[in-house]
Amino acid sequence: MTTISNISRYGLICVFHMTLLGMANAQREHPDLVVAADGSGDYKNVQDAINAVPKNRSTRTVIFIKPGTYKEKIRAPSDKKKLKLMGESYKTTILTYDDHAGKTKDYASTRIYADDFFAEQITFQNTIDSRKGGAQAAALRVDADRAVFYQCRITGYQDTYYTGGNKRSYHKDCIIEGTTDFIYGDGIALFEDCTINNRKDSHITAHSQKLKNGQPANKFGYVFKDCEIKLYPGEKVSKASLGRPWGNAARVVYLNCMIGAHIRKEGWSQSCSARELRCELEGENFRKKTWKFPILILRAMSSPA
Repeated sequence: MTTISNISRYGLICVFHMTLLGMANAQREHPDLVVAADGSGDYKNVQDAINAVPKNRSTRTVIFIKPGTYKEKIRAPSDKKKLKLMGESYKTTILTYDDHAGKTKDYASTRIYADDFFAEQITFQNTIDSRKGGAQAAALRVDADRAVFYQCRITGYQDTYYTGGNKRSYHKDCIIEGTTDFIYGDGIALFEDCTINNRKDSHITAHSQKLKNGQPANKFGYVFKDCEIKLYPGEKVSKASLGRPWGNAARVVYLNCMIGAHIRKEGWSQSCSARELRCELEGENFRKKTWKFPILILRAMSSPA
């Protein structure tokens, strides 16, 4: 059974290097490199700029990406540490591609291997909608530690955002949207003041943790703090779930979140054993319940079918 002392740990699982908060709110650094599709910068393509960054640099490298839609498959390798991608606005700086699992195993539009990665005012996108053909299609995959995303949009459909490798990531004032399992993987992630948009009657999260010798391989998971769980404009959604476990030790927490009426009355997937406490919730289904604490907790007891 989850106790209040256990709950307090969830609020700390991604509070690593608190200077990241200062970094997210600091004045914008002067860029080292500029990318512009019209040729007015140092490079026309984002990948070319990343390739030009010296390996294993000890100081941060800032790449400013001018407004535009950049259709390219982007990879930040592990030897490009302390890399920052910065746009003018996530509404106008869009990194996009259209691969999916039916074509290749490495289908993420953007994939980050480099530790201490930072993105600000960028949209990461995959345009493949598995409802109309194709398959799982990640817009972003992070296999690096201490990644930070500030005022970014991560948008797609099925499997939009993969957090991998039991690595830590922090998301502040971001928008994340998709259809099924659109925040998933075995990462350790804090989402603070973010907007989560459902595009389908399916699951928001599919956190992946498994038991090892009867204990979770990693005791931490996902925390959504002061977030809004909303219906994507124009979509018909009335019974989406907060998540389902991918493995028998998945952990997801919603803390002080506003959860829309499109979320099913039981909150989680039927494949979960969850202790639900309280958030600010919309809808008659939630108002009928008596809540005790400002938190919603998923602790997986079984894997989804």
